[in-house]
Amino acid sequence: MSKVFESIKQGLLEAIAHASGQPSTAIVHSPQPIDVKAIRKQVGMTQMEFAAAFGISVSTLRHWERGDRIPQRPARVLLRVVAKAPHAVLSALATPGDREGTPPPGTKEPLGQPGTDRRGPRTSVVPA
Repeated sequence: MSKVFESIKQGLLEAIAHASGQPSTAIVHSPQPIDVKAIRKQVGMTQMEFAAAFGISVSTLRHWERGDRIPQRPARVLLRVVAKAPHAVLSALATPGDREGTPPPGTKEPLGQPGTDRRGPRTSVVPA
């Protein structure tokens, strides 16, 4: 048999052993836990604000925060980016008519100086 087949066979046997709880030589990569509540508090939003701003249902957010469920692939990526650059995510998710790059009303400004982001001070525009 070919080397490729033997490699695939070996990998499958290791995966089966690992899945059944038997000792194996498989290298298992477990993702680091994400503290969703800490991320939300760091951004300075309520559950309702956070869920609305980032397109997550409030119910799902509550399950994540309690630990009943764990965010999976795309949600993990979103949460990690929100933790590092919330204003960038808010800006990217802004729809026409939103004040681009600004958090929803009532949210705190935990990053940098109040009322600023990397582009400098923000000014509020109130329609006449």
